[in-house]
Amino acid sequence: MKPRPYIFFSGRILYTFIVEKRYRLLEYLDRIQPAPGDRETARSDAYRIADYLKTTYGAAVYGIGSVFREDKQFTEKSDIDLVVKGLPLDSFFSILAIVDRMTKFPVDLTPYEAAKPFLRQIADEEGVLL
Repeated sequence: MKPRPYIFFSGRILYTFIVEKRYRLLEYLDRIQPAPGDRETARSDAYRIADYLKTTYGAAVYGIGSVFREDKQFTEKSDIDLVVKGLPLDSFFSILAIVDRMTKFPVDLTPYEAAKPFLRQIADEEGVLL
């Protein structure tokens, strides 16, 4: 029988390890579980993101999805769905990285020009111009 490797921790290292893991778990749970008022917070973040995109790139931003529609349920899986006209596609991923840091919610940023026809139709008909 092969001996099993054991890792020995001092009390202080083990305590630090447990506290850090617990903190990360609580931070994760805080991020994914919607609290009362989270829809309003997400909507506020979406307007802030839209202001950034409008002032920096001159883009038109449409909000779609559960953040902007009261008839749709806002859950822990909800994200901020934005369709953006006039976004420079060559710097899309750097823009997405900046936008992602502006909110605690996941952001689904879609360039209007690269969107599928049904998504363009939703943005045009049901989207909220931010």
